[in-house]
Amino acid sequence: MARIHIRSLDQDYSIRSGVNDEYLEGLAKHVDAKIKEILDQVPEIEPLKAAVFAALNIADETNAQREDLERKLAKAKVETLPEDPETEISERPALIIFDEEDVERLKRISDKTKELDQMLE
Repeated sequence: MARIHIRSLDQDYSIRSGVNDEYLEGLAKHVDAKIKEILDQVPEIEPLKAAVFAALNIADETNAQREDLERKLAKAKVETLPEDPETEISERPALIIFDEEDVERLKRISDKTKELDQMLE
């Protein structure tokens, strides 16, 4: 398991992780940008509170994406067509196909969730 060094709010952190270094560095930059965004909006806030608010904002964004995909999945009932060829097409179950953007977004969220789970182990 490799150890990488990241910097956030002028502080250095050493993190041991099994995930891709560039991916982890990208996450750290994203978190740092969110913290700085809050600090720019509310300069008098303590850095720790800004970090907590940034984490909540990121969690909210992730949760909104997950809920959106879950709604789409709930609508998509993929079923096999009936065996009987005489069945009217209008009576056959619908097959809903996601567009490529939905599939890619679902894969990214799934991959990120797995990587974050590994980091927390």
